[in-house]
Amino acid sequence: MRILPFYGWLGLLVMVVSQIGVLMRIEPFYHWHTPIAWTGFILLADATVWKRRGNSWLNDNRAELFFVERAHVQKNYEEEAAHRSEQCADGTGERAR
Repeated sequence: MRILPFYGWLGLLVMVVSQIGVLMRIEPFYHWHTPIAWTGFILLADATVWKRRGNSWLNDNRAELFFVERAHVQKNYEEEAAHRSEQCADGTGERAR
């Protein structure tokens, strides 16, 4: 059986560090946790697929993986920007709880 590639462990580390950053309210993790953790998840998931099947997007089709990841990060950025503009509209400038 294959061992988990290095980038899988890196993805796990990214998710753990991001979660700790959120809990400790450290920027950029506090406000940008989803795209950071999602990137780590993609790395870990792809490494797991490679370990089990022997092929994966990152190893076999990097251009497609880059496109999917970029599209997702862009979507999160736009949603966060819309959310922040809603906060400014109510005059508080704070996140809704």
